[in-house]
Amino acid sequence: MQRSNLNGYSPTGYNQPPEEKRGPKLGLVILVIGLLVVLIAGGAFAGYIFLKNQNPNSNTVPTSITTPSVKPLFSDAFNNNQNNWDLSSTPGKFSVKIGGGSMVLEDDEHKLFMEVVPGNNLVDFRLDVDASLSRGDPSNGYGVFIRGGLGPDGNLNTDYRFELYGDGTYAIFKGSLDPTSGNALNNIVHNYTASSAILKGGQVNHITIIAKGSTMTFMVNQQTLYTYVDNNYKNGAVALFVSNLPTLAAGAQATFSHLAIFPAT
Repeated sequence: MQRSNLNGYSPTGYNQPPEEKRGPKLGLVILVIGLLVVLIAGGAFAGYIFLKNQNPNSNTVPTSITTPSVKPLFSDAFNNNQNNWDLSSTPGKFSVKIGGGSMVLEDDEHKLFMEVVPGNNLVDFRLDVDASLSRGDPSNGYGVFIRGGLGPDGNLNTDYRFELYGDGTYAIFKGSLDPTSGNALNNIVHNYTASSAILKGGQVNHITIIAKGSTMTFMVNQQTLYTYVDNNYKNGAVALFVSNLPTLAAGAQATFSHLAIFPAT
């Protein structure tokens, strides 16, 4: 799908401005609070068995991966703000709320609103999180940034971004800085693609990202969607985000739960 024809995107980049908010608390020491993903036999998350892609041009390739048994590097059940997320919000523009087992991010002015995971500068890791587009036009986006470089405004200037859309498509972007102007650029490294693995609308999708060395594997609901190899960014911040696309109605909300980041194995 050429989303550029539907929502006003350039086919070579996505330069929707991020919301500005105070920078994250990077000096915080994150205490390991134990594995929060409960394995329920027969449940939707049983064993967290996923599929690893061996061919970046293939939509799905079935190779089993099991949930790590080691302690996570970071985890959050979102029952409260014990991990000291940045909860600064501006009514009518953007907001972040934590409680009742979820984090809810909302943008109300056609921008991308991100929330950086506190205190983490990760190299190799596996990330698992449940996410859904809980309000707004079903074509809006949500997802995860990895290996991000933080700018002075607290937003990411260099990064890789895995974005799902409520219409069942996804795309992968690479953020960089223009060497002349210093402006942030976002280039599409895998164009908008429909996948039967992605549940549409407000349904919950389980996202898994494995970053090890130069190889990054992006997975949804037990299926590998794409494997991307790139040597530019080897470490950095992780962030969750919601994206209120420019040509859609104002207001987009994404809900995240069961976040866990493990060492890559």
